[in-house]
Amino acid sequence: MTDTTFKDGISVLIPVYNYDCSAYVRGLSEQLRALSAEEGGVEHEILLFDDASTDVVTLQANRSLHRVPGVRVFEGEKNIGRARARNFLLDQARHRFVLITDADAALISPRFLATYWQRRAEASVLVGGLTSAVPKQRGHELRFRYEQHAELQRRRRAAQSQKSEADDAYHHFSTFNAWLDCRAVASQRFDERCEEYGYEDTLFGLTLREQGISARIINNPLGHLGIDSNESFLAKTEASLRTLSRLTGIMQDTAGTSRLWQSLRRVGLSGLVAHLFRLSQPLLRRQLLSRHPSLWVFQLYKLGYYAVLMKSQRQDKKQN
Repeated sequence: MTDTTFKDGISVLIPVYNYDCSAYVRGLSEQLRALSAEEGGVEHEILLFDDASTDVVTLQANRSLHRVPGVRVFEGEKNIGRARARNFLLDQARHRFVLITDADAALISPRFLATYWQRRAEASVLVGGLTSAVPKQRGHELRFRYEQHAELQRRRRAAQSQKSEADDAYHHFSTFNAWLDCRAVASQRFDERCEEYGYEDTLFGLTLREQGISARIINNPLGHLGIDSNESFLAKTEASLRTLSRLTGIMQDTAGTSRLWQSLRRVGLSGLVAHLFRLSQPLLRRQLLSRHPSLWVFQLYKLGYYAVLMKSQRQDKKQN
């Protein structure tokens, strides 16, 4: 995304890994065609990048999407991670307005893309949000509770002032559902230090704020279908904390877990937290993988895991 002479139109970008998004893409395609007819012609495309999926069934289902008009499917030979996958898709996009979305999304409104198009002049970046679109499932309680809490927080933020809403768009920027004007954000990239899961979108949002690029949250959500199992979500959380431990500067000064760890370090308690976590990790994991996981315990787990990572980093530096 380096050329500023974009065609007026819409590019939908979807990175995918082991997830069948064929129904979602066909729904997006229908909305794009309807919008084009309604507006007297809006050029559009949908770009998929399969990041070396290993599930043959979903891989074949997504490959079939090349037969849908306006859809291009790219396949990576090896997994390159979320940040690089999004940068690849941005480089392929032909149109001025880009919707970045995840593969495990679901359309809620028949006017989803029309809403973005009609409100495209409000800011260079629009964040549409998400809502949990599936019922509670056994073995998925942790992610479900986390998403429900996050949705409640989003609703509370939506009731705040316009100034708070604008600031919130930077801090909670999410590539699950984000609309970009490429003429304003053409030079922006996702940080490819984020090789594992987590923080590439948050860091991108904070960079937008630093660059003075306008952003706002609007009520235009997608449904979130990919409610991970407890084991999977905890593994993703650990991966995101490993990513955070490798980042420097604005991200570590902003993320709640790293800020709390820094406060503990200043009063000499970070080492104790790491020690206590090593002793209690099996018990904490057992609670989080139970039928009634506690979000308070989840926060303790994140802090302790991060403290262990940072202690290990400091020890490695001393040895080198």
